[in-house]
Amino acid sequence: MSSLIDLFNASPEACFEKIAQTLKLLDQSLQRNTMELQKIAEIVDKVMLGRLATYTAAENRRWCYDARLPNKYFDDVFEVEPAGNGFKRWVGASGMIGGTLLLPRALQYDFEAQIVDFATPEARDSFSLGIDGQTYPWLSTADGLYRTIIQEAPGRDELEFSLSIDPATCGPDKVSFSFASLHIEAL
Repeated sequence: MSSLIDLFNASPEACFEKIAQTLKLLDQSLQRNTMELQKIAEIVDKVMLGRLATYTAAENRRWCYDARLPNKYFDDVFEVEPAGNGFKRWVGASGMIGGTLLLPRALQYDFEAQIVDFATPEARDSFSLGIDGQTYPWLSTADGLYRTIIQEAPGRDELEFSLSIDPATCGPDKVSFSFASLHIEAL
């Protein structure tokens, strides 16, 4: 502070110029920090939204998603639309939806996906379920209800899942498949 006073006494213009330079540097630093904080906040929001929405699943040992609910989980899905006597959401051209659920893995789980439409027959033929990076076979596909059993994985407390088709099988509308609901429940 005494250096500013000395500078002011020597040249008030030089002192104000020094203060203006310092304020400019502080403003630039504040802008950089604000941008970094916004990026961090976006990442935290994404992670917390995905995780907080599934915390109760660990207590209940199940997780369900109905297409009528607001979409907080999946990146490449369209708005909800009517489907016969129910509702559905189309998955975009990526051909994939998935997430990480906080479920105790010492248990086996029943996995059900109510699929309404596939963009093409080839999309239907390539439809698969991935659990923790491993492809699971469908045990039943009757009436669009795709079912399988997920094996236990002791020591893990998360279940990573993905439903996908080969993106090359998407139709000209750039959609892959539509679903009405997803259910994962401990046996």
